[in-house]
Amino acid sequence: MDLDSDPQRQPNYPPQYPPQYPQQYPPPAYPPPYYVPYAPPKKNDKTLLIVVVVVIAVFVVVPIILSAVLYSMVTGFEPRGMVVPTGTWGAKTVVSSTSVIVDFGKINPEPMPVEIDIILIRNGTIDGKYLFASNDDGTLILAQGRDVGTLFYHDLADNQRINIGDQLDMTNLYPNSDYQLKMIWGPTGDQITTTSFSTP
Repeated sequence: MDLDSDPQRQPNYPPQYPPQYPQQYPPPAYPPPYYVPYAPPKKNDKTLLIVVVVVIAVFVVVPIILSAVLYSMVTGFEPRGMVVPTGTWGAKTVVSSTSVIVDFGKINPEPMPVEIDIILIRNGTIDGKYLFASNDDGTLILAQGRDVGTLFYHDLADNQRINIGDQLDMTNLYPNSDYQLKMIWGPTGDQITTTSFSTP
């Protein structure tokens, strides 16, 4: 019997490559287009910068502050107003029996006029306390006691500070009288200096 003539026999074809049968493949590791994604950008971490700033503050700024505090303690720093100036009156010029001009001498530190009180005493018993109305030229104001004269301030340098050359022009004084002139530091009431003169 001829096998080739057998109708029930299937033809013998050569095998196919790859074999034609169902195969299961795992899903791709990454979605299309199947490449490894780039790493995300790093976050802006300011921790290191903060640490550097703190270190600088501790090792640089703090010593400077401590040095300033120690310096002020050593030099005896005190707020202005608690430090009483030192100084003297200057030349005295008797103009007439009712007028005398007294110059201011060197005062350290140089005060503003409104920080100074002037006390004028006549014959040791009658006195008046005068205040500067401003830091400019002008007539002093009687604040306490009796009016024993009219006091006018001349700011020679026009710098609103009492310094050498400034003058206190006193008029309407009593003839044949002995006067004492006191310069008082207003904030504390301490006396800076005093002088005396007489009218003919």
